[in-house]
Amino acid sequence: MKQKRPVMPGMFIFDAGPDGTGFFLGAIGFLRERTIHMRTGRNENIRWTDRQIKRIKAIARVSIELFSAKGYLETSMDDIARALRTTKGGIYHYFRRKEEILYFICSTCTELKLRGLEEVSVETGDGAERVRLVISHLVDHCTANVKATRTSLNELRNLSPKHLKIINAKEECCREIVTEAIAGFLGRPRNKQIVRALSLAFLGIIDRLCLQYDPKNDMGPEKLSELTFALFIYGARNVVPVSSPEAREHLVSNS
Repeated sequence: MKQKRPVMPGMFIFDAGPDGTGFFLGAIGFLRERTIHMRTGRNENIRWTDRQIKRIKAIARVSIELFSAKGYLETSMDDIARALRTTKGGIYHYFRRKEEILYFICSTCTELKLRGLEEVSVETGDGAERVRLVISHLVDHCTANVKATRTSLNELRNLSPKHLKIINAKEECCREIVTEAIAGFLGRPRNKQIVRALSLAFLGIIDRLCLQYDPKNDMGPEKLSELTFALFIYGARNVVPVSSPEAREHLVSNS
C-alpha cells in the first residue's frame, strides 16, 4: 500500500553554485512555520521581508560550510555568528537553537529530492526511461548540492526525535518512488524482496556518491548519470532470473 505523503513545512528551492555547493533561493514554507512558533503561537499569515529571507539564506549557507568543515557537534552558535559577523541574538531571531538550523538544511534537501522524484513519477510510465530519469534527478541533486546533501547524511542523527521522524517519513516516500520505478522496469516480479533489495542497493550507491563526489575532479553529472544508469540497468536485468535456485546452480557449475 502506497504511503500517504507526510506533511512537512517547507517549499524549498536549491540552485547550484559554480563550485557545486548549492545555495538557497527560497524557504517560504519554513519561514511561515517559524512565524507561528516565534511571533504569535497562532497560524497567522505574516509575511517575511526580502531582507529577512536573505538573512535566513545566509545563516543556512554559513552553517552548511561550518558543519561540513568542523562537524555539527563541533560547531557552536558562536562560530556561526562569528562567520556571519553578527550576534547570536541575530541568529536566534530566526532559529531558536542550532538543531533548528540543521533541520532546515536536512528538510530542504529531502524536500527537493522528493519533489523531483514525484515529478518523474507523474510524467513517465514504467520501464528503463523512468529509471533513467530517477537516476538523473538523484545524481543532479547530490552533485549540485554537495555540501548540503553531505551535511544531511552525516549529521541527520543529531536531529531531535520529532524532526528525525519527519525527515524519515519523507525519505520513505523517496524510497517508495524508487522501488516502484525498479519494479516497473523488471516487469513487476512476484518476489518483492528482490525489488526492495535492489532499491536499497541503488540508494546506497547514491548516498555514497553524495559523500564522496568531488565537483572539481570527478566527471560531470550527465556522464555520471549515464554511467550509473548503465551499471544499474545491466546488473538489474540479470537479478531476477539469477535469484532462482536453478540459475544459481547453473552459475556455480559454470564458474
